[in-house]
Amino acid sequence: MDTPAPGTEDSSIPSKETLAAMPVEAFVAAWRTITGEPPAIMLSSHAAMIALLIASTPVAPLQPTIPVWNGDGADASTRR
Repeated sequence: MDTPAPGTEDSSIPSKETLAAMPVEAFVAAWRTITGEPPAIMLSSHAAMIALLIASTPVAPLQPTIPVWNGDGADASTRR
């Protein structure tokens, strides 16, 4: 957990120092944007709070689509 993910070119992941320097009001506002409610508790580390949020988020099941291979009217609801 000490090695941060690389992020993307458009959205880099802030360092622990950047999160630590973030004002509490801004962090709570960002948290509310992500979760829809303020944090129930504040830990001493904003990075630890983000790690806890990620660890407690359930993984969404993958529902792969079934492509239509020809024009016979078969679609995703057709049993194969």
